[in-house]
Amino acid sequence: MTESIFQTSKIKKINSLDSVLKRAKLILFQQNLDLPEYPVDNLGPLARVAQAIASEGQTDIALAGQSVLGAAALCAQACANVETPSGAVPLSIYLLTIGESGDGKTTAENVALQSIRSYVRNEVKKYDIQKKEYRKNKPESVTSNVEHLFNCMIFKERSFKIDLSNHSPGR
Repeated sequence: MTESIFQTSKIKKINSLDSVLKRAKLILFQQNLDLPEYPVDNLGPLARVAQAIASEGQTDIALAGQSVLGAAALCAQACANVETPSGAVPLSIYLLTIGESGDGKTTAENVALQSIRSYVRNEVKKYDIQKKEYRKNKPESVTSNVEHLFNCMIFKERSFKIDLSNHSPGR
């Protein structure tokens, strides 16, 4: 008896979610809405990038602008924090892109994030090389805590080197 009540409850939740999504789709995709044009010029120097993505990717300028804005925000996140009453938090932006399948959401995002993804891949390769070199040359006295700390340091400056030559137990 409990199983059938649970299944009925689950079906109601699914139907309720479906109706919410259908209602949201009707509201968001009404053709008769008089929406303002996407303010691409407000992106400053990124406006040309968004226009190129929209043109070449055959997608809406709003999707391209949103993707470029998200990529720029991702880059800026490493540069500053925001002081709040509860402490410092990373500089962030929350974006939601809504579009039909085939509208170009993925295309715009892939182009906007291409350089960032390439940079991350290169940093991971450098990390792997440094990690292999570290493991090959590490003194026997180094504890697993130091190795764990090193493993956590995926993103580091190019000049980062770990020098454990003066390390001795108890220091």
